[in-house]
Amino acid sequence: MFAPRVLHNPTVLTAAGDLDHVEKHIDWHGSVVPKVPDVWGQARLTLYREQFEQEMLKELGQFKEALQGSVARSDQAFALSTTALGLRSEQQKIKRRNCCRLV
Repeated sequence: MFAPRVLHNPTVLTAAGDLDHVEKHIDWHGSVVPKVPDVWGQARLTLYREQFEQEMLKELGQFKEALQGSVARSDQAFALSTTALGLRSEQQKIKRRNCCRLV
């Protein structure tokens, strides 16, 4: 396994390798950092929930039903575009194979 070295004149390549090693080491072994105090203590979270429920209670009678179809359309458009790209690349491969055959 690659281990970082101390060099007097490091290159960008060696610095990148050392950085990769440190990143893999942190991913594998984890890191220890001091914990930040929680902003949302139990009392504050309860107060937030109560305020949220009060605001939502004001709008309770104003909700309107609506259908959201944008996600379905975007998924369908993505599927069509990838299918078209796939077919186009296959056609180009077939043309290349046919043009190279000798009769």
